Amino acid sequence: MSATRGSRSSRRGWRTPPPASGGSTFAEHPDVPAADARLFWSAGLDPAALAAEAAPSPRGIDLAALPFRAVLLRGGAEDRLMLARGGRRVTLGVRGCVHACRIDLVFAVPLAGLRAQALGLRRLAALIAGREARALWPPLPKAARYAAMLSALDARAAGASLRDIAEFLYGARAVAAGWSGRSDHLKSRVRRLVRDAAAMQRGGYRALVARGGGSSKGGGGGGAHHAE
Repeated sequence: MSATRGSRSSRRGWRTPPPASGGSTFAEHPDVPAADARLFWSAGLDPAALAAEAAPSPRGIDLAALPFRAVLLRGGAEDRLMLARGGRRVTLGVRGCVHACRIDLVFAVPLAGLRAQALGLRRLAALIAGREARALWPPLPKAARYAAMLSALDARAAGASLRDIAEFLYGARAVAAGWSGRSDHLKSRVRRLVRDAAAMQRGGYRALVARGGGSSKGGGGGGAHHAE
């Protein structure tokens, strides 16, 4: 999802493009905030994504009656279920009778991914109990830099120069003072942003998702699926 911050104009006349594909390709509309996006990470990319077998149970949960979002993506042998409250979410791959009024879930936890799966289960328990449990969804390290990378990528695709990008991100005053001085620190900083954003677009985000164990922010790309 694009992290572009609006359509601010620069002295060179380019305008930040409207949110499009950002650093990855999404089926969700780009105007939807990341916390509200109906996106599903596959278990192959998000080690905290859970796998469960569903069965009808009079003492189970009713997905339609939950006090938070429950979005179901119909599949073949397996449906994908996203439970979300605010920016906190859990993704499950569910087999069985998930469409029953009330269901119980029996989880299959691979020993090789026990730590990440335990995190996913604790997140699920927190959502169902209505606990905020911020420690289970820690802020993404370097989130501000990742947002700047996406803005730089969008701007570059719209034809912006490195200086244009610097003005958008850091302000015209800072660029006027430091762009043509003895140090090329600002230029190098923007070059690194553009370079790293391109690498993220080419698939680097996959490692980011795996490392984060499913952050509180939405993400997408080859391993993400969209629910209508």
